[in-house]
Amino acid sequence: DAKKWIAGMEHKPTQDFNKVLPNSTNMAQQFIMELLRVNPHKRPTVTQALKHEWMKEFARDKDYRKCPVFNISFEYEASIKTAFGVRHMMYEELHKFHKKCLKKEQDRMKRYQQAKQQKLAQQQKQQQQQQSTKL
Repeated sequence: DAKKWIAGMEHKPTQDFNKVLPNSTNMAQQFIMELLRVNPHKRPTVTQALKHEWMKEFARDKDYRKCPVFNISFEYEASIKTAFGVRHMMYEELHKFHKKCLKKEQDRMKRYQQAKQQKLAQQQKQQQQQQSTKL
């Protein structure tokens, strides 16, 4: 159904990227055009995109991990029959993802606070030991 929806979209000519992104390089424009391909089979994978010449100064291997291939057939999604269905599914997925990110950040902050408190406790203990040796 999603394929039919996309196939039914009106074809529009490519925008002039010199007008849309006036201060960008040709390489950056070419990179963006590749990422905006409608056909996901012709669109670069994340790995390919990160290896693009324009991304070399930004991408670091340690910043990402390889994920399983995503099922783009959408044939298993019977509920996606309308534009609203697609938007709703995207909203639900983004909402779940946001919750995971929020939880991860809260856990990270909790570990940071605990480490900070431990460090402070150690410093106080050292100061007490130094004061007791002076006496």
